[in-house]
Amino acid sequence: MGVNPMRAYLILILLLISVSTSSGAVGGREFQITDAPGEQRYAYINENKIVWMDKRTGDYDIRVYDFGPDGIFNTSDDGGERLIANTPSLNEYYPDIYGDLVTYAVTEFDIYDAEKNKLNASIYIFNLTSNVTVDLIPPDEDTKNYKYGAYQCCPQLYNITISWYDYRDGNYDIYVYDLGPDGTYGTSDDGGEFQVTDDPANQKPMFIWGRNIVWTDYRNGKADVYLYDAGPDERFNTEDDRGEFRVTNLPVDQKVWDVREHMIVWRDRRNWGGAYEDIYGYDMGPDGAFGTSDDRGEFRVTDEPANQMYPIVYSNIIVWRDSRNGNTDVYIYDLGPDEIFNTSDDGGEIPLVTNIYNQERIEMHKGRIVYDDNRDGDQDIYMYDLTFQEGGAEDTVKPTSTPVAPSSPTTTPAAQAPTTTASEPGQTPAPGGGLCGPTAVLLLAMLLPLIRYRLLRR
Repeated sequence: MGVNPMRAYLILILLLISVSTSSGAVGGREFQITDAPGEQRYAYINENKIVWMDKRTGDYDIRVYDFGPDGIFNTSDDGGERLIANTPSLNEYYPDIYGDLVTYAVTEFDIYDAEKNKLNASIYIFNLTSNVTVDLIPPDEDTKNYKYGAYQCCPQLYNITISWYDYRDGNYDIYVYDLGPDGTYGTSDDGGEFQVTDDPANQKPMFIWGRNIVWTDYRNGKADVYLYDAGPDERFNTEDDRGEFRVTNLPVDQKVWDVREHMIVWRDRRNWGGAYEDIYGYDMGPDGAFGTSDDRGEFRVTDEPANQMYPIVYSNIIVWRDSRNGNTDVYIYDLGPDEIFNTSDDGGEIPLVTNIYNQERIEMHKGRIVYDDNRDGDQDIYMYDLTFQEGGAEDTVKPTSTPVAPSSPTTTPAAQAPTTTASEPGQTPAPGGGLCGPTAVLLLAMLLPLIRYRLLRR
């Protein structure tokens, strides 16, 4: 019996498409969080809430979305979207969230002009429960300018500590403010403000988690990763502080982008003649303290001749923005249940969101990854929920991507001895394996015309 050429052709198309979108062990699903006109950007997520800066009214405002008690987006108990900062003639921007507290920067100027020209800006705190807004660095009563007449920006929150970078002394330094055990600003138990860095070079940006705050430091004439350890009590400027450490020490730029639990991750230009950035990390071991006997050392996550940037780490997942496909996509590396790089349970590297549009400014908390996305013509907030299970939520949002199978890790970790100097990289995990994503699409585009021609000539 002969084979119908067109039927064979259609079967081939379906097979290739199936391979190109096969679902691997990662699971999960993508959701669109915002679809309003104007830009929605720079999202942060903590537990069941997402916060972002929003330009639908003309100026940047701060909005938050509450998933409700079940922690699942778009179910009946969602608290929904809420506008929490919308002062006329001011831009509110670069928010962060932890528990019921939201911090953000405020300026009367265009936000990019303010940062470029070090114009007046301040740090605000909003309590989602009490609906109280507090200016952490209030304006001078006489001049009405922000305190110190300088640029204070980009606050980060962890528990009862707020951190930011500050231009009050003519360069960028790192500051923190301790809200005290009650977590409320301006009460008697406040630990107050503490200057973490005072070198005349710039130190920024910074990221805080637990006992550690990390930052990019330019005191050595290029970008290095530094860390300050506040000790087991996680409160700065107390007796158990271990102080400052230099994490990287190579003659190229290494720019830190996150610290969580026992991991530090950064962007690194030691390879490719400095043309591209790779993702590196440092495992501080079970005690979460840098430079102690249980440190597992430095490791290299990516090895692709393109930029891999802005890594975020949480639990067993490292996520980053990746340019290997000609646009910016979302990739992850699964460390496995032991949360240690390059062990037998690693899930390896996985391309997560690889459409033809750009995914920017990635953040993550407990398996939920949020990012800016321009697929609808402007910047919207999307979320990929690695914990989502089909049938477990009432959703009306179309799924927009399906993950592919992970590759196997082959990286040899760096030397295990703790050190304040970065060790040499080992071998790197192979890129995502298998016929998937852009590779399959390209192969499909190349082969189908030829196959169709030959089938139709039969």
